[in-house]
Amino acid sequence: ITCTFTNRKTTTITLKKAWSTAAVNDTASVLLKRGAATVDTLASTANTATETDTDVTPFTANVGETLNLSETLGGANAGQYTAVLACDNSVTVNGSGDFTVPATATNCTITNTRRTTTITLRKSWSAAAINDTASVLLKRGATTVDTLASTADSATETDTDSTPFTANVGETLNLSET
Repeated sequence: ITCTFTNRKTTTITLKKAWSTAAVNDTASVLLKRGAATVDTLASTANTATETDTDVTPFTANVGETLNLSETLGGANAGQYTAVLACDNSVTVNGSGDFTVPATATNCTITNTRRTTTITLRKSWSAAAINDTASVLLKRGATTVDTLASTADSATETDTDSTPFTANVGETLNLSET
């Protein structure tokens, strides 16, 4: 009878999920895989716009093995995000989410930053009476977030807001004119 014992050095991988300017109540699952098998998960809900959730049960991994870091965003999420995958201790995560487990305990974080876009208010006049005025308002809920005051200097013209508003992709805004 021959018995073989293989000793392997192990360390821990702790999953983290960071939200930046998140839509509150958006969700994500952070996944750690060994090949096709999921070996650890972290379910995360953005309870505030900016927070970090940490897996309380780190995964024990073999030093030198390749693992994969990824996430699945909730289907009902209001926000759209740009994700950055990173691990501390100088661990490099490639474009596919693969990394080599180092000899020290490591934190791997997926940071989601809500995508933004700019909105430029414009008021077009057609057959206007000279010196007519109007205000174009952009609101987030009851709060006015941008205003364009427009005066018809000619019968046909377009006035443009000189400072575009930065909005979160997926948020609901209201446009009105007074």
